Amino acid sequence: MFYSIAADVCDYEKLHSGSYKAASISVVWDLMGKYATLFSTSLPMAILGLTPYQPHIEEPQSVKWAIKGCFIGIPFLSMFSCSIFMCVFPLERNKHLKVLQGIEQHTEGKTATDPITGSPVPPPETSGETAVNVLDYFKLSELEEILEEARNGAGAAAGVERVLRRIFCSLVAYGVTFVFLLVSLICLLCNPEWNANKKSTFVGMMLIMALSTLVCLLGYDFTRYTARDQIQEDFPTDAEAIADHIGSIELRLGEKKEK
Repeated sequence: MFYSIAADVCDYEKLHSGSYKAASISVVWDLMGKYATLFSTSLPMAILGLTPYQPHIEEPQSVKWAIKGCFIGIPFLSMFSCSIFMCVFPLERNKHLKVLQGIEQHTEGKTATDPITGSPVPPPETSGETAVNVLDYFKLSELEEILEEARNGAGAAAGVERVLRRIFCSLVAYGVTFVFLLVSLICLLCNPEWNANKKSTFVGMMLIMALSTLVCLLGYDFTRYTARDQIQEDFPTDAEAIADHIGSIELRLGEKKEK
């Protein structure tokens, strides 16, 4: 099911940006799958750590209900939620066919129509593909901040420099927090008194999930910061180019606003 949805999303991305970006979407999906596995295995262990569970004995009713909730209730709610999202997924078959028609219209130099928002989508400019790739390193809020700097006379370069400094500070904060949580986890595992306390299982699982989230955040900001030379060299100085990219993102989100 995912690969069918991913192919539709890639076509929709190509309609707006001219780039397919299948690799990026697949990487994000694989990463989310690993995190889903992490939480699905850690959460039941953490919940059982809060109950009077004891192996090889007849468990009390509270433990049985906790086990039922972990292995029946939570999976059912998760699958039900996924089913709802699949039902309301806006890019159904007819709209996907219109996306393909729009891509064909772009090859002829014509303006297409977004089948989801109904907004016109002009053919993407392939000449500025390098600048667009650089702009993709930034979140929407960061791009809006840089655009404000560019229009206030400080220049886009000043806005980019400030965002990169903030990314560096985030990296340091994530790194310090990661080391602190890792040391806490090691101390927890090595402390015999904590090992005898069943609540330590819950604390340990929470620490593992927090560490995994930090790894993701570290990787995201590290990738952006290590590309700072390319970003500073290729980032467009024209405020309108930045505004056009922001408008393209908002168009896909259905949040087109006046800038």
